[in-house]
Amino acid sequence: MQEYLFIHKTIENKCLIKHNVLENEIREAWQSYDGTVLVTDDREEHRTNPPTVWFVVKTSGVRLLKIIAVIDSDGVAYLKSAYDANQKVINLFRKMGGVI
Repeated sequence: MQEYLFIHKTIENKCLIKHNVLENEIREAWQSYDGTVLVTDDREEHRTNPPTVWFVVKTSGVRLLKIIAVIDSDGVAYLKSAYDANQKVINLFRKMGGVI
């Protein structure tokens, strides 16, 4: 991705404690993703302005992560969460045209 990824310390800690995802894994996933499909989360309880987007990407450690962010009009992405993608998420991502 070309956008700069901002990770607030609170979100970084949540990803580590709740999901066992390290900041370097998140940044690696963000940088390695080719950006072909960003799925917009349009569920009522997750709607934001600008919209929340997500994708699934494989890390060099062969971990499949779901990366969730909001990208503002200046191209700055704000991480909302990152965690291991389950099969339902992987299937939906692929159905939307995403390639892992």
